[in-house]
Amino acid sequence: YPVDVEELEEVVMKSGDGPALKIGGPMMGMIRKIFSDNPGLSAAEECKSMAAVGDEAVTVPAGTFETRHYRNVESGAEVWASEELPFGIVKSFDGEKYAVELTAHGEGAETAITETPQEMPGMGPSR
Repeated sequence: YPVDVEELEEVVMKSGDGPALKIGGPMMGMIRKIFSDNPGLSAAEECKSMAAVGDEAVTVPAGTFETRHYRNVESGAEVWASEELPFGIVKSFDGEKYAVELTAHGEGAETAITETPQEMPGMGPSR
């Protein structure tokens, strides 16, 4: 965290009752190219321009968390991240109109993907 898309080799995903699908090989290359051609899509690129504002207690629907507040002075984007959470993000604002707040969290989560993932149709085998 943050994820460097260039280092991703495979992604496994599952939607509803559908089969688990694995994306790798050529499709993963296409995804990396999309993110490298459009830095605005990459949270990692945004994070590189962030500066620490300071430590703050932040209250969101999921509770109150001790966070480190970051701000991108160019875009106005802000993030409040906590080491108490697996993915860190408690609250964020894109600097224009979209805000995200953590509404719930838990412990002991287990993957819902229990079957062996299938190759994404039409993509050929992953490396």
